[in-house]
Amino acid sequence: MRVGATVGATVQRRQMLGVESHLAPVLLAASETSVKIGVLLPDLAPVGPTHILVVVNHRIESQMSGSSMSRSLRFAVVSQLTLGGFLALCVLVTPRFAFAANEGGVSNYGVHGATVIPYTLAFVGSASFLFLAGRALRYTDGLGRAALGFEVVALMLGVVLVSTYPYKIDRTLADVHLGAAIGLFCAELPLVAGLAFALSSKSRQVIVWLGWLGALGWLTGAAVAALTVLGFIHLLFLGQAVMSAGFAAVLVTSLQAEVTPRRTMSGRSRPQRSWSTPWKR
Repeated sequence: MRVGATVGATVQRRQMLGVESHLAPVLLAASETSVKIGVLLPDLAPVGPTHILVVVNHRIESQMSGSSMSRSLRFAVVSQLTLGGFLALCVLVTPRFAFAANEGGVSNYGVHGATVIPYTLAFVGSASFLFLAGRALRYTDGLGRAALGFEVVALMLGVVLVSTYPYKIDRTLADVHLGAAIGLFCAELPLVAGLAFALSSKSRQVIVWLGWLGALGWLTGAAVAALTVLGFIHLLFLGQAVMSAGFAAVLVTSLQAEVTPRRTMSGRSRPQRSWSTPWKR
C-alpha cells in the first residue's frame, strides 16, 4: 500500500509540474545504488523494491524541485524586466514627472494617453510573471514558503494598477489609490525581510551582498516615498524607483542563490548550511 502511494504521489506531482524526466534511467541508477548499499551494508540497507522506490522518489523530487526553482527564477527576472522596461519607456515619452523639481509619482503615467498603455503593460506583465514565479516556487524544497508572498505582491500590483486610472477624479479616489500603494508596501515588506534573512544562510558571495544591498535600497526608497507623502520632501518618483530596483535585486538574488550551488576549490558542489529561515520548509 505504501509503495503504491509513493509511486502515485510521484506520478501526480510530475504531471502537475510537467517535469521532463526519464524514469527508466532513474530506476536503473536507483537499482544499482540499492544493490551497492545492500552489498556493503547488508544488515542496514536490505535490497528490495521499497528501497528502490524510495531512492527513485527522492531523485525525482530533487529534479522537480530544481526545475521549479529555475522556472521561478526565470519568471521573476521577466517580471522585473517587464516592470522596469515599460516604465522606462514611459519616462522616455514623458520625462517631466521624473525630472521636475516637484516630482510626481509613477502613477501619473497611468492617467495620460501617451503613457497609459506602457504603464498598464508594466503592471500587468510584472504581476502576471510574479504570480507564476510564486506558483512555481510552491513545489521547491528551498523557498517554498515565500510563494504566498510572491502571489500577494502580484495581487497588490493589480490593485494599484486598477486604482490608478480614476485617482485624479476626486480626493476619495486618490485616498483609495494611496491605500493601495500602502498595501503594496505592506505586502513587499515581509517578503523582502524574509528573503534577505534567508540569504544569511549563504556564504558571503557577491550575489548575497547584492541581495542585502537591494534590501537596503528598498528600505531607503520606502523612506523617501514616505517622507514625500508626509510633505517633508518632493522626491516621490525617485523613492519609488529606488524601492522597485531594491525589490528586484532581493527577489532575483535570493532565487539565484538557491539555483546556483556553491563550489569548493576542487569544483565539487558543497551543501548549503541548513539554517532555519522564515521561508525554508
